[in-house]
Amino acid sequence: MKTSRYRTIVLFGKLMWVLGACTASSPTATTTLAETSVSEHHSPSPTTSIVAAEAVDFWNGEFPEGIQPADVFEQQSKSYTKEQLAAGLQNERAVVRWFCAYKLSELPEQANSDDDQLNQNLSRTDRANVETLRQMAETDPDEQVRNAAKFAASVLAKTYEGDGFVRSPDGKSIAYHLFREARFNNGKVWLVRDGKSTLLYKSDPSVTQLLFSPDGKRLAVGFGGRLWNSLAILDLERVPEEADRPALIDAILKNPKNGYADIHPEEIARFDPYVTIKSWSPDSRKFLFAYQFGDKDFDTHFGCGVYDVEAREITIVYPMETDGRAADPKGFHW
Repeated sequence: MKTSRYRTIVLFGKLMWVLGACTASSPTATTTLAETSVSEHHSPSPTTSIVAAEAVDFWNGEFPEGIQPADVFEQQSKSYTKEQLAAGLQNERAVVRWFCAYKLSELPEQANSDDDQLNQNLSRTDRANVETLRQMAETDPDEQVRNAAKFAASVLAKTYEGDGFVRSPDGKSIAYHLFREARFNNGKVWLVRDGKSTLLYKSDPSVTQLLFSPDGKRLAVGFGGRLWNSLAILDLERVPEEADRPALIDAILKNPKNGYADIHPEEIARFDPYVTIKSWSPDSRKFLFAYQFGDKDFDTHFGCGVYDVEAREITIVYPMETDGRAADPKGFHW
């Protein structure tokens, strides 16, 4: 995916500003992206060309040739400077632009959704990044890059608009995670309250699901890998370390009333336990979840259950013939 000559020229101007490169006419002057006047016949200075080449080499070294957003994982846990990420926004490769947009959203400033306030509260560097992201969200030739840029601009400008943000029913909280197009993400869950975004929770596996309780006091976080998934229930009025991580399938197997007395996970090569939350009860005390796991004959068992978060116990189990994620158990209602 190639960028236009205009984008390349903008890159030169932005990198000159970011790294403090001097203009030919004024050794002490620096320019911002917004202040740089670019024409079709503009020729970058030798200094700018060297800086641009170094930035390209850096990001090419970070991302092997052929890598796609779905495959990016190792880089998510690394730290990069804003200057490096700003340079990456103008990179020729879409995967680099996609990644740098998301990483910039890990560094939210004291911004405001109102443009005048945004200009007052952000530094020149961050203001330029927000404007660049907004432009990318409209004009970048790659759809995944446009999505990431829109997401990142929304975080930095504190608007939190789009399907990447999960809002609580009471309207007081917003939750989100990054790298939504990647097969695996960094497991970080961010919470927005009173206009401030903070890192709420970190799981080693990827975040797969976020669902607030109706009263907004709890957040269910699904996390897992390629073939398994589990849940953590966060009480937003307590520290994340006190999260309830119920071993739901273990509890189901241990109760003989559920009909799984012959299932012994340690004897099963592909047990692959998978649990996902389906809905909360109106009083926020319980939730309905779907489960599945394999047996030693490589058959898959499906079902649903109800978990009481106050009592920390499963109150009822519904074994099913088909995947419980697709439909509620027969006769179930809150």
